[in-house]
Amino acid sequence: MTRANRLIGLPVVREGSRLGVVDGVNVSPNGRSLAGLYLQTGSLRAGYLPAESIRLLGENAVLADGASSRRAKRFALRRARDTSGLKLGVVTDALIDESALSVEAVELSFGPIDDLLRGRRWVDSFSVDPFSGDVIVPCDAWQQRNLLS
Repeated sequence: MTRANRLIGLPVVREGSRLGVVDGVNVSPNGRSLAGLYLQTGSLRAGYLPAESIRLLGENAVLADGASSRRAKRFALRRARDTSGLKLGVVTDALIDESALSVEAVELSFGPIDDLLRGRRWVDSFSVDPFSGDVIVPCDAWQQRNLLS
């Protein structure tokens, strides 16, 4: 498992040549899989590496099979709310399974004071509203201290 934020800044290599550097992570509209990686390929150029072209998410680099393509529409997990509609906070990170490229859990921040007092929470039971990108968490899941510690 790796954090999505850890991927940012890693070089992307294909057949020994560097395609660029990971600039962002794109998830599928259901929020459960990695759709691709945004690349910074030059000073003003940007690219996109779809998940089908990712061969390996390594410690020091991302290995690619295919070529990068034009940017895809960005779908990011941003806000979190519970099933009753209560706004909880924001999604700050995601836990990705390197072999399946699936999103296993999301990290929630309830604000800076709560982060200091209680810490951020990892939640593995969630769904995603495909229209807004809001992460919907069952009422009892976000109240637990930290599910993945």
